[in-house]
Order: sequence, then C-alpha cells, then structure tokens
Amino acid sequence: MQAVMVIPEGSENVLTQRVAGIPLLERVLATAMRAGVRELVLFWPCGMDPALWEETVASPTLRGLEAIKIDRSEER
Repeated sequence: MQAVMVIPEGSENVLTQRVAGIPLLERVLATAMRAGVRELVLFWPCGMDPALWEETVASPTLRGLEAIKIDRSEER
C-alpha cells in the first residue's frame, strides 16, 4: 500500500514530542506500516531540520518502509 504525507510548516516541536517514549513522527509512520503502508511519499517543509527525518527513518521500527522525501519550496 502507498501513502502520501504532508508535514506542516512549524510542526517540528510537535513531531519530536514523545508519546509512550517514541517521537510522534516515528509513531505515526509505524502505525501506518501496521496498517499496511510500505511506500510513502513525504512532503517536507524546506525550513525544517532534515536531521529529524534522518533520525526517524533510521529507526529499526520503520525497517521496510520505502520513503521518498520531497522538500517543499517556500514559494507557491
């Protein structure tokens, strides 16, 4: 199954909050994987730290998730 996810600008603090010991972004992606998602297209805000995404996809919990990260331009 495929999914598309858009990360809103300014959501870095929310996505790094831990829920049951796991950062929210990782938890959301792990839940999607349990629901059958194996391919993800992620739209990432240009101003957000890319290290957050790198830490998230390095998680053993998300092993097997094929993700394409697209950096959104600030201009529309």
